[in-house]
Amino acid sequence: NMTKYILVLVIVILIMILVMFICIFGKVHSIYKEGDDEQYSMEQSDLENENLNNSEGLSDKNSIDKCPFFEQLNAYWKVQLPVSKDEDASSVKEVGKGTAIPFNGYYDKYFYYDYNENSLVLYTPVNGQKTANTSYTRTELRQMISDRNSDNWGWSDCNNLKVEESVDKVSANGKVMVCQVHAICKDGANGPVPLKVIYEGNKKRLAVSFTINAGSKEKNTYYFENVELGQRFVVKIEMQDYNAKVTIESNGKKECFEHDYSLEADSWSEYNNYFKAGNYIQDSDDNSENAGSEVRIYYINTEGNYINEKD
Repeated sequence: NMTKYILVLVIVILIMILVMFICIFGKVHSIYKEGDDEQYSMEQSDLENENLNNSEGLSDKNSIDKCPFFEQLNAYWKVQLPVSKDEDASSVKEVGKGTAIPFNGYYDKYFYYDYNENSLVLYTPVNGQKTANTSYTRTELRQMISDRNSDNWGWSDCNNLKVEESVDKVSANGKVMVCQVHAICKDGANGPVPLKVIYEGNKKRLAVSFTINAGSKEKNTYYFENVELGQRFVVKIEMQDYNAKVTIESNGKKECFEHDYSLEADSWSEYNNYFKAGNYIQDSDDNSENAGSEVRIYYINTEGNYINEKD
């Protein structure tokens, strides 16, 4: 009987030791696992921060100076971005000619070169920083004849813009201004917009609007139909002696729209003009997640008297 008692006692002790070992091993394993999970979480956080710092995974290959029309951009354009300038809520960040930030080596998630599609990508969120005198955000190129905003071209000059674009994403109302002629007072103060080309994604068309009088909002509007999201189109704007001609080509179709501003020359003569092109979203109401628009530019060029005089 004594032998059986000792044997049972030994078995019980062994079981207790085994249970203790299992508990200790499980706790150690849990500690290591928590450490691994924490390390993994830290690594993921570091990766996310790195991607954020690298503009959503972009690299030097996406730098603006890699695009094939960089010389034109560098010589005659700056870009206005939908973010604040140096945390100054009253103005937007600008890059390019006449600014403190050169295009050379520059890229961010709003404005970069896509080497796979050989195009500039301009992304604009609905809820971004706005320039003065507007309700909408933009990632938009602004023509610069010199380093000063006040140097622009007159109505009697001959000036042309040619740009190839596509609109790849729109917000709820579908509207994005893809190029325009913007008037400006001769002292540099803001002026009206005599000519707009707006993509209307919900109706799959481009709207060309000519403002009749500088002091009113009355317009003559024409439409270039059947333009899908992602479909390339070429817009050419020719301005000379108060006349405007807009030619649009896409998918083998070509149409021209014209307007004579000399009929209201007195209202326009106090202004000079400059071209703009890119992604000027026409929506401030879409509050859905990631609401915004995306435009691609495959080619852009300007020609005019000011260039000949400068050269």
